[in-house]
Amino acid sequence: MEKLRTYLDQRASSDWSSFWRSHIPYLEYHHDSQNDMYDKTTVEIYTMLYQLGDNETKSHIKQMNILSSDRME
Repeated sequence: MEKLRTYLDQRASSDWSSFWRSHIPYLEYHHDSQNDMYDKTTVEIYTMLYQLGDNETKSHIKQMNILSSDRME
């Protein structure tokens, strides 16, 4: 659970970085390391929730289509 807390803290930090970056209109989303970190951390969080979750949680995450099949093993 401590690892999940770390991921959530990283995501919050990345969220703030992305917020401040969003005020720079010429920087595109796909060329932005803050957004990459936010996306990566989000996938890590959902991977962990999938691994720890019950059948209902796993079914919901599958329906979201946020994880690749190799992360749902």
